[in-house]
Amino acid sequence: MSGWTGGTGEQAGLEPYRPPRGSEVLEGTPVTIANGATGSLPWVKDSGDDLLDLSVPTVRTFVATGLYAVHVELGPAIDMTAGGGYGTALLFHAVAAGGHNVAAGSAAGASLRPGSESGVILAATAGDSLELQVGNWDGVQALGFYIIGATVQRIA
Repeated sequence: MSGWTGGTGEQAGLEPYRPPRGSEVLEGTPVTIANGATGSLPWVKDSGDDLLDLSVPTVRTFVATGLYAVHVELGPAIDMTAGGGYGTALLFHAVAAGGHNVAAGSAAGASLRPGSESGVILAATAGDSLELQVGNWDGVQALGFYIIGATVQRIA
């Protein structure tokens, strides 16, 4: 028996999870987005190094210039209407060049609570920022969407 109990490991007397050095782990709180509308999701720090300035909840700014790997997983907080869906856009706002959509996705299908993930590698300068937008295509209802988990890791 391994002693694994899920969660952080503290319940089994194990050390809690700590992200690798040069990483920041984030999550989010649900934001209600009306059917047919688009909204930006807030990023909330969970643990790790301070790679992003968190002073503006929906737009996170890189603290230092570097090469970064960004992975984001998000989803609806409640079941969607059958046949509904949503679209995502991870926007990278480069100070020197304006905004760029660096990763886009959509989720729909058999699951009433489909998740969506995006991952990118970015060359960012201090002051560049990330924004995660969601378009609600449920067809009927307003839904809460949130960042299930996100990791930002400085590669170089």
